[in-house]
Amino acid sequence: MKKSFIFLIVIILFLFIFKSVVFFFNEKQSKFDKEINLKADTFMNFNSEMLKQSKANNMKNITCSIVDLKEIVFLNTQGKLIGSLNYNNGEVVDFELVGKLKNRGKDKDILVIADLKDSLDNFEVINCSLSISPGKMNLFNKEEYLRNKHQIHSVISLIFKEKETNRLTYIEWFNPNINVEDIVKKQNILPKAEREEILWHKKLLDFHTGISISSVVTYKDCLIDGTYKSRPVETVVFSNQYNYMGETYEQELKIKEEIYLKDVHGDADMSAWIKVCSNRTICLTNPLYSSDESFLSVGRGGPTKLKLIIQGNDDEVGGDAFYNMKWDVKGVTSTDIQTGLDANILHSRVKSYVPINSNISEKFLRELNFNRKWCSFTNDIENDELTRYVEVEFNKEYMTNSAKDNHKFIVDFHVRKYDEIDHDDGMLIFKYSYFVWDQIGHNHMRRSNTLIGNYSSYQ
Repeated sequence: MKKSFIFLIVIILFLFIFKSVVFFFNEKQSKFDKEINLKADTFMNFNSEMLKQSKANNMKNITCSIVDLKEIVFLNTQGKLIGSLNYNNGEVVDFELVGKLKNRGKDKDILVIADLKDSLDNFEVINCSLSISPGKMNLFNKEEYLRNKHQIHSVISLIFKEKETNRLTYIEWFNPNINVEDIVKKQNILPKAEREEILWHKKLLDFHTGISISSVVTYKDCLIDGTYKSRPVETVVFSNQYNYMGETYEQELKIKEEIYLKDVHGDADMSAWIKVCSNRTICLTNPLYSSDESFLSVGRGGPTKLKLIIQGNDDEVGGDAFYNMKWDVKGVTSTDIQTGLDANILHSRVKSYVPINSNISEKFLRELNFNRKWCSFTNDIENDELTRYVEVEFNKEYMTNSAKDNHKFIVDFHVRKYDEIDHDDGMLIFKYSYFVWDQIGHNHMRRSNTLIGNYSSYQ
């Protein structure tokens, strides 16, 4: 009796674990007794300008097509749709879309992305998503949704383009014959979608809109060693606008340019960086369509340069100088950042009382390691030649765009005191330039600026 009871408990636990780990649809729900016919809207010769307008303003460019859906399966992390697309001119093109389901991120409680490829190689899938909140999506058939929104609780949206043609098709299946809610609610086992899969609009849009600086806020505040010191920080907001399906979107990328200063007690570690604070897309015409992602990034348009200068102490001999330096890019990059960051290092050793400018010719390195991303400098105390200028130039292929992942270009540097005179007029100059790149408009804007911070230096 006891063994039977234990066996029963084991069976119950097994069924519970199996149900919680795997979500699925049975064969009756995925393979249909007869094909399901879905209405579709096709641009037979689309261009990106058409996609600025809503469906209602695009009727002359749209024809009605029919999708014959033979099979749909969403099992564990896998997705599959098999069927054919029937154009209004009588042409029929088959598709077998297979791939993985992925976690959207911010909207993980309402939407799942299906990263699908056509194994027949007839179509390029622009986007496939499953949602239990159609009202938060910029739907192609939004008028139909608004007429029946109280009866519509879920949607499968599929946008694909027939290869070697300009035929673009939108399919929106409201209240499909599968339980979309189960998929969405159990998506914690799904891998995170790539940024390119979330920002799928760029596969369709090609709007040449300029980037502008919408606001610049400068402030200084920092508590260092128990007293308030000047800490230069500049916050810059880059933005531009584009239109999609009758809605107006504004992209906004907020960057913080900053020096982290400390007083030099013989030695001090300091930092300077270009950091992404926020990156979002605001739908100005309907806030429900807003997102915490955008097509704006730092990099790509040209190299990112960070220059640091310790100004000479008037006519005094000695003073402060750079002893070593580290550099890094925290964020997305098109090459392997572990192989040295493809960065150029420039530095100069000069007399302590000579003002530093951009005409640097001498280079003095004691040790350089690109793989570990650091170097150290030679300072000649006897001849009063100290390393006062350092510069890191990051290859233009490096790109940062996410505030959540702490994306930034950063230089950490160690300052050492080379005299015995206390002074309160230490000056660190941070000169920098970088590019903001728009993946939709394929254009960029260059930003350059200088920040100056003061610190004290004593034994």
